[in-house]
Amino acid sequence: MAEKLHFTKPAIERIATPPKGKRSYFIDTNPKSVDCRGFGLTVTSAGSKVFTLTRYVKPSMNDQGQVTGGQTLRFKLGTFPDTTVEQARKRAIDMVREHISAGLNPREESRRAEREKAELARKEALARELDAQRDMTIEDVFEEYINSNSKLKASTKTDYRKVLMESWSDYWEMPMRRITEEMVFERHKERSKTSEARADYAARVLRALFNYATVNFYVYSGDQKEYIFATNPVRVLADRRAWNKPNRRETYISPKRLKDWYDVVTNLDKRHAVGRDYFLFLLFTGARRGEAASIRAVDIDQKENTFTLRDTKNRKDVTIPMSKYVAKLVKRRLKANGEECEFLFPANTKEGHVVDQRKLIYSVADASGVEWRMHDLRRTFVTYAESLDLSIYVIKSLINHSLNESVDVTAGYYRRDIDRMRNATQRITDYILSLAEAPARGNVVAMRRGG
Repeated sequence: MAEKLHFTKPAIERIATPPKGKRSYFIDTNPKSVDCRGFGLTVTSAGSKVFTLTRYVKPSMNDQGQVTGGQTLRFKLGTFPDTTVEQARKRAIDMVREHISAGLNPREESRRAEREKAELARKEALARELDAQRDMTIEDVFEEYINSNSKLKASTKTDYRKVLMESWSDYWEMPMRRITEEMVFERHKERSKTSEARADYAARVLRALFNYATVNFYVYSGDQKEYIFATNPVRVLADRRAWNKPNRRETYISPKRLKDWYDVVTNLDKRHAVGRDYFLFLLFTGARRGEAASIRAVDIDQKENTFTLRDTKNRKDVTIPMSKYVAKLVKRRLKANGEECEFLFPANTKEGHVVDQRKLIYSVADASGVEWRMHDLRRTFVTYAESLDLSIYVIKSLINHSLNESVDVTAGYYRRDIDRMRNATQRITDYILSLAEAPARGNVVAMRRGG
């Protein structure tokens, strides 16, 4: 039962603290409180004195479709002495006039105000997040892209960065949303004058970044996703038929020119011994240059005469048999390197193995009169292998080409046979040597075997 009390500061200060676990209630009898019937004070056993307003609130429906009120409620107005009697009374009068007399629930109104405040804060945070993502640069998106794609090899990431910097270095720190179709078209056109292949390559990488961004960069607006990038400006190259699509290189070292090339390579001086053996290894195995360059000594099995390529283009380790010629070359290379050497083809580079052999390639080309590139050796191996009527599946196994079962159903039944591969690589080696070591001006004919 509430006691009546004329609320003044001294009167409230004199109120005794109730026993532990008990509360005391008081109703203000001050005439000033006539407009706020139910203005009172609650005192706890802890000594807290809280001004309150106790009134009946009519039932109503809130903005969430819930019925509230329909009962007598007590509302807190402030704690004495931080809140004075006059301040608490004014709050009570305002609450009655602005809410209760209008049939509104002050408590629900307070909750609604909090919800509105929270919604405003959410929208402001959403706007800030949108602005931050809209300002993401090519560099920002590139870093997220390569870090999110675990299937990308380190060398691929490096190459992506390099080709982007070739074409887009001056836009590297520009927000991607500012890159327009016209900018893409003009830059691609400009870069194509230097290299059509590299211009297309750079555009494909940029297209991949935009594809990644359009799918992965968004914020929630309510239950709906709001995407940052709606379109991919690189599509302009397809719309305007601007892709160069340069022809794939078809060059290889022909049988007529192989001896010239081979004589120069095998006679390179000691300074180029590693490069010499590297070139010969590529010619006689058909291995990819990067995968061959990074072969480690521990990946050579001299008992079985095999070498293992790690983390190859198709993301698998693969073991390849060596012909007698290659086994002899590898043994010589390992002996020359020494037991402490990690790589089969070591070099003074940050990788620890051979990387850039362009100077030596040009030197061999000048001396032999044979224009060639590193990948030509792989094409030469495959061309010579095919001329011997070897099984295409065996050739694919030797050069570690994926067998596309979705295109060739038979490929799904083929299983690698190391003995067949060994016989095949020996036949290819014998044929290459018959061309490379033939007497000058001699005519050499590839011997085909039946079956």
